[in-house]
Amino acid sequence: RLIYKLFSSLEYLVKDLKIKKEKFLLNEAIEEVIFWVKPLCEDKNVDLEVDIAEDIKIEGDKEWLMQAILNPLENAIKFSPSGGKVFLKVYRRENEWINILIRDMGPGVSPEELPFLGLPFFKSSAEKGLGFGLFLTKKILEAHGGRLKFNLPSHGGLEVLIEIPYNLSRVFTSSSDKGLDKKCP
Repeated sequence: RLIYKLFSSLEYLVKDLKIKKEKFLLNEAIEEVIFWVKPLCEDKNVDLEVDIAEDIKIEGDKEWLMQAILNPLENAIKFSPSGGKVFLKVYRRENEWINILIRDMGPGVSPEELPFLGLPFFKSSAEKGLGFGLFLTKKILEAHGGRLKFNLPSHGGLEVLIEIPYNLSRVFTSSSDKGLDKKCP
């Protein structure tokens, strides 16, 4: 019962996520995230390969977006075998979207589990934890007008695609019902 109350409280907090509007370089934010996961990579003996095509300046909540990248990146590292690789690629698509692709060489999930990834408290059969990380990532991205997608590559593992609108100012002016804090510069 206590755990249910905790989960209900967490879900309520995420529903009313407050997003600060600030301009920042996505590359620098990702470098910070990489710094945070470096010890996990070393502990797991996993190589993190990063490909960032260009400097990308965006508008959004830097801290929340960093969390949205951190959650699936940590999962990818945790589920990769020792000696494996995790790939992180950042690129713009059609001047509309910024894509962040995270691909691992872990066990992936079953095709039956794929549609449930990102739902509150869902955990794959191989996962330990609360099942809240990808749900939080999804809610952060939705508050920014973004999307979270999953794919099972033929070679195994899991691909997580984070899509963020390139022109977030459009999102911030049309999303007053999403709990966005427009008072922040």
